Amino acid sequence: MRQTQKTAQSQTQRGVTLIEVLVALLILVISLLGVAAVQLRLQQFTQSAVARSQSSNALTDLVEKMRANRSAAINTKSYNTAFPPTPIPCNPLFLRAAYSDLTALNAAATPAALAQAEVAHLTGELACLLPLGSVRIVTGQAAPTNAMNCAPTLTTAREDVVTIIVRYDDRKADIVAAQAAQASGVQAPVYNCFVEVVQL
Repeated sequence: MRQTQKTAQSQTQRGVTLIEVLVALLILVISLLGVAAVQLRLQQFTQSAVARSQSSNALTDLVEKMRANRSAAINTKSYNTAFPPTPIPCNPLFLRAAYSDLTALNAAATPAALAQAEVAHLTGELACLLPLGSVRIVTGQAAPTNAMNCAPTLTTAREDVVTIIVRYDDRKADIVAAQAAQASGVQAPVYNCFVEVVQL
């Protein structure tokens, strides 16, 4: 009788040990999944910060060009542009061609043509740097009042001030997938905006 009790007790203890191991493994797996999720989120934040920094550099470059081509910026408002109706795909070949075109235009083009080429170059850069990235430039001081599409409302009308609004969908880590999703209507974008108000 005692032998039977010992055997049953031993089997019960073996079962308890196995359950403890399984619970420990479950806790370990959940912990590893949590670490992986945090790591992925951190990577997305880092990519977003780098992209915004590069975009800010591109905007600074355009502002310097606008100041050098001040008559086109103020008198003819040739730098003013609207957001494109559909996302512009990233095309590095276009950027190289556009840059070489700008070099030639600097020597030969009219101020208005040079301004439009410079804006086109910036638009192409933003399409490559930011998910669904695009730019809008308006004369005067403005602020985005529509969070869905970053549409600006003019707050101060001044000829020597421009507002540059960049919008992008920061939820999309993959630019190509983001462009395809919006173009097909599968998922509507949720835009983030950042604004630079510049005096020329």
